[in-house]
Amino acid sequence: MLYKNKWYLQEIIERLKQLGYNVSYRLMNAKFFGVPQNRERVIVIGARETIHFPLNSSTK
Repeated sequence: MLYKNKWYLQEIIERLKQLGYNVSYRLMNAKFFGVPQNRERVIVIGARETIHFPLNSSTK
């Protein structure tokens, strides 16, 4: 995510929290999850319960 778009991510996270979701986000690289590309993506998860991101192969 480009830094200039950070406000948009913050707005989404705040709105999800207002709706009662627990929100976690993380910058993840697709190459660690079986995708043949070296691309980083911001992943946002909102849930009513506790959220746990999977470990990627670089941290196992």
